[in-house]
Amino acid sequence: MSPDHGVVFADPVLYCGWPANHGAWQWGNEFLVGFLSGAYRRKRMHNIAEPFTKRHARSLDGGETWRAFTLRTSEGDDVDIGYPRLLLRDDGRAVCVYYWASQGRPQQHIARTIFQP
Repeated sequence: MSPDHGVVFADPVLYCGWPANHGAWQWGNEFLVGFLSGAYRRKRMHNIAEPFTKRHARSLDGGETWRAFTLRTSEGDDVDIGYPRLLLRDDGRAVCVYYWASQGRPQQHIARTIFQP
């Protein structure tokens, strides 16, 4: 186990957390971790405030280096999204499946996004 606490993603004005709720995947030395970020606000419970952003970080070298990216949607920030699971296609693109609710479709349902990590 590495004692160095290497940084996967950090931003001085953001609170980042809950990788356990947003998934972690491994394909050999390729790792992908999902997490939530939001404005850092000192509070009683969690120090996170809206707007929230779903993010992923990817490592291609066994966790030594990481590149973070945001899962973009066309519906803006007024959404409820959660528990994403990511699958890697043979063509290198990723498929993220998650629960989703938005102003345009307020009833929670299962959705997917396909993207190039």
